[in-house]
Formats: sequence, structure tokens, C-alpha cells
Amino acid sequence: MAGEPNKDETARELAAPSEAGGYDYQFVETPSDMLVCKICQYPSREPHLSACCGHTFCKSCLEGAKKATIITDACPMCRSEEFFTIANKQVNRAVRSLRLFCTNKELGCGWQGEVNDIFNHLQNNSGCKFEKVTCSNKCGKSLQRQHLAAHVEDECCLRTIKCQYCYISGEYQFIEDEHTEKCPKFPLPCPNECEACKIPREDIDEHRKMCPLEEVMCSNGCGVILQRQHLIDHVQMHCPCRKVNCQHCLITGESQFIDGEHKEQCPKLPLPCPNKCEASNIPREDIDAHRKMCPLEEVTCSNECGIAVQRQCLPTHIATQCPCHEIECKYCHVADERQLIEGEHKEKCPKFPLSCPNQCNIDYIPRDQLEEHVKICPLELVQCEYHAVGCQVKLVRKDQDSHNKEKMADHLSFTKQQLHLTHQTHTKDYTALAAGCKKALVNMDAKFQAMINDIASDVQKKITELESKLQHQVEQMMLDPKIFWLNTINYKAASLSSGDRAAPVTIKMLDYAQKRKDKVDWYSDYFFTDHKGYKICVNIYAAGYLSCDTHLSVYLYNMKGPHDVQLRWPPRGRFEVTLLNQINCGEHYLGTGLFQFDGQKRVSDGERQLMWYSHQFITNEELHEITATHQYLKDDSIFLQVVYKQ
Repeated sequence: MAGEPNKDETARELAAPSEAGGYDYQFVETPSDMLVCKICQYPSREPHLSACCGHTFCKSCLEGAKKATIITDACPMCRSEEFFTIANKQVNRAVRSLRLFCTNKELGCGWQGEVNDIFNHLQNNSGCKFEKVTCSNKCGKSLQRQHLAAHVEDECCLRTIKCQYCYISGEYQFIEDEHTEKCPKFPLPCPNECEACKIPREDIDEHRKMCPLEEVMCSNGCGVILQRQHLIDHVQMHCPCRKVNCQHCLITGESQFIDGEHKEQCPKLPLPCPNKCEASNIPREDIDAHRKMCPLEEVTCSNECGIAVQRQCLPTHIATQCPCHEIECKYCHVADERQLIEGEHKEKCPKFPLSCPNQCNIDYIPRDQLEEHVKICPLELVQCEYHAVGCQVKLVRKDQDSHNKEKMADHLSFTKQQLHLTHQTHTKDYTALAAGCKKALVNMDAKFQAMINDIASDVQKKITELESKLQHQVEQMMLDPKIFWLNTINYKAASLSSGDRAAPVTIKMLDYAQKRKDKVDWYSDYFFTDHKGYKICVNIYAAGYLSCDTHLSVYLYNMKGPHDVQLRWPPRGRFEVTLLNQINCGEHYLGTGLFQFDGQKRVSDGERQLMWYSHQFITNEELHEITATHQYLKDDSIFLQVVYKQ
């Protein structure tokens, strides 16, 4: 610890009886060994000189040594039994005159002085500013002297301050805690969180009486509780108990009555047409009169067919659909009721166009010309044209040339054999005739010899003609296969160029997000399954049909087409509908659906019949999914590819 002036030495040492040993300070110069206690090795505090060996010891060190060696009182250094000491005042004065540094040198204090001055330097208020002291307000906090003033004035929890609102004085922790909770002048925000934010605590109740956000009861007695700022608007515009006039019939009553019970009966209330026509502001009392002329009202056909249609569609129904309306057969021009013309008459009409029973490429064959067509149809089953010479093969007419090529050797063999038999027969006949003639010539005149020569000449000529004809037929049979294959190639090329082969049809739907939001069903332009196939259109529900907006739904409908009379009915086959991947042509999505045919009759003009459907073609999550290899929905558009396979 620090030293004091001589006059205070006794008081200081009494005040700190627990201190022992020499002065443990950092001295400016190293103290002389004569001043150092031989026990603690520090400059001696209250030095005593040993009479036996002349060494200097601190008083406290000697007392400690005696306590440690209670068995003997020998000198701690020379171990002499005749050990006693006396106070060395000269050494004491020398020690107290040693110059030392302040104990707070490491904290930045640069003071130097004697041991006598260290106590005043550390304890006086004007002394070392780095010495730790206790707060004078008795808050218990210890801090450096240089920070004490700032702590006492601005930081101490026991400092005295005034409330900034009511100006009462008190300790800081009292003013900030207990007093703040009760101060009548303390500014508070409005409990309703209105714009007023600094209301004295004592004025809160008065403020709530006029606060625009305070909840109040409707003055009309409707029982609604709402903010004061909305009260006037509620009373005048929204309160069900306010008095209002019906804007249509001008009757006066409470709003809830006018908008409720009265609205259901008001004769002047404008209503839309129940048939959803363009008329939208029809007084309730005029609805019946409007329905008598509404174009969308359902009426019964005037031809007494029993069918009800919209008034605007009645002329079209009578002209194109009514089964009792008289029409003319477009093939034979016979006039009768539509149901007879399209039913019984259609099955017998001699001019009704039919397809070839052999399914050749000739279309629109009248029923009364079908037999004549079969006689020349290239697909008709016939006997080989060499049947007369022995070929028994049956084949379609168009394959005769191919058959002739393949069986040329057989046909030549059959023909040669037939000619040989014919030649033998003729030769035998001529030989018999010649023998008879020769026998007759024996008895006849020479004039008959010339006749016999003429007959022999004729026979030889006939044989020559037959051989020449046979050679010509052989040459013709070798030429015919070349002509047949040339015709076949031309037919194939014409077929391919005419588009008779089925090909995929690609459908594009734009504005997918808007169609899904509006929940509308979209129809594509029509197309054909092949060159002369069924007429088809695609129907897409972006929001899904019967699926609560979880899937995309796809339907294919059959429409009346120009080639229906030549096509199989009802249709047979299947559709493949593919959702195209717009970034990779190798990972398209093939949907699953059912082929379905709703009717047994062919579709009429303006009608559609379901042929294929998929309620849950693909989920919206899969449709919107985007990876490095596939994306079905791009630029708000999708592509569907449709293929019909028989």
C-alpha cells in the first residue's frame, strides 16, 4: 500500500493492521541492500536492526517469523539464540525518502514521488485520477477517479434528478421506475393507436371521448360497434336500420327491409332476362311480357315434332333439323319428311353415294351403279385371264399383271401345251382327211389332186399363223410386267402426294393463364384425321373439368365432314394425344384417355359428338414444372399433337 506523511503514519498503519512485509512498489532507482528486509526482500516497513548480525527486518516480518518458529526465538538469519532488535529510524527515514512510480503507472499515470507522498497521491480527491474509488452516492460501484464526476452526474442510479414532465425531484431509479408509472404528466400514446402520441396520462380519458379510433355503438340502435371515424359513414350509408327510399318504386323503409324482403317483391326492380339474353334491365312486372318475345325462350316446333328449341333457333331447326319438315333428297330429289328422307329413304335411294365394297379409291358411287363398278373394280376377286389355258388361280383384278409376271413360265407352259394339243388334234384330223383324200384320189381324176394340194397348203398356213400368234403373245407377256410396275409406282406417288396417309396434327392454345383464371373451355379450329377422314376439333379446359382446378382436361369432338358418307360408322380406332415438350423434342407427354362414341347416327350440321376424352389429362403441377430437359408451358402457350390410328 501507499505511504503517508510522518504525522499520519501511525493512523494509517492502525487503519490497515492486516498489511505485512515491506513496500512492494516500483521504484525509480533500485533500493540499497541496507534498506531491504532480509525476509520479504522489499524496502523495510518499520525497520528493526538485529543486534546479533546487524541485518534489517520489517516489524511485521519479524512478528511473522516468531509465529512460525514458536519453539525458539533464534535470529532468522544467523540463528543466534541471543536475538533481539531495535527500531532503526535512520533506515526508516531513508526508505520513506525513496522515489517511486504511482501504482497506476500501467494504467497511464506518470506521477513520481517519495514513499511519504504516495498515500496523499492515491487518496486525495485531487490525487491520482487512475485510482479506483467508490461512488459517493453509495451505489456501490467502483471506478477510476477520473470517471467519478461523470458517473455521479449522469450514470449513478442513486443520483438526484427532476421528472421532466411534473418536475418532482428524487433518486434516478425512483423517478425512472416507480414515478414514471404514475406520473400524471407522463406522455402516453393513444390506446386506440390514433395519430395523437403524446397525451398526458391525466388527459387520456378526455381524449378517448373524441378519439376517431375509439369504438362506439351505432346511434340507430342496430347494435353494431365500430370506430368513431366510421360512425357517420355507417349511419348514413351502411346501417341496416337507417331510413332509405327504394330507388325503383320510391317506397320508404329501413335499409334491411328495402334491401331484403322488399327487394324480393319490388315490381320495378330491374332484372336480367331469365334466358340470359342481351336484355338486362327488365322490371320484374314486365318479365312475362318479355319472355313472349325473347329470342332465347324455348318454344315448341310449329311442325308438331315435339322438340323444344330457342325462339331464335326455330327457323334453323325447321329448315335443317326438324324431323317432320319436308325436304328434298339431294341425290334423287324425292321430297318427303326429313325423318323419312334421312332414314328409310336413305337406305333405298338409288342415287345415294356408297363406297366400293372392295374399298378401292373410287368415291361417291351411286347405289344403282355399284354392280357395274364391281365389274371393273381393280380390287374385285376374279379368275386368272389364262383360265382358258389351265390356270386356276383366283386374285384381285389389279394383281393380274403381277400374277402374269410371277407365273409367266406356267402360263407359257399351259399355252404351249394347249397349242400342242390343238396342233395334234388338227394334225390328226388333217392326216385322216389326207388319207381319205389319197384313197379317194386313187379312184378319182387328177383334178382332185390340185384340191388336195390346196388343202395341204391351207393347213400349213394355219399352222404358221398359230405359231406367229403364240410368239406375239409371249412377247406381250414379257412387256406387260414392266407396264404394271410403272402404273403401280405412279399410283403410289399419286397416293402419297394426295395426303391419304394419316399424319400428326399440332394444336396451339394461347393465353393459358387467362383461360384458366376465367375457367372457360376453348375449342380449336377443325382438322381431318387424314386426307379424307373424320372432321375433328379439340376442346381444352385449362381449369379442369370436374377436377377442382387440379388438372388440365382434353376432349376430341367429331363434326360433320365432307367425306362422312365414305367413312366407317360408327368409327373404330384410337387417338393418341401428346403434350409437346417445347425445349426437347425427345421427352413429350403422352396423355391417357378413352375412345368414346356417343351416338349411332352421323353428326349433323352444327353438332358435335364426343369421340375421345381425358378429364385428368395432366396435373397443373406437372404442366408448370420446368427442368433442364422439359417445359410444357412456355410463353403462356401449350402445344397438343393429335394422331388417329385405325
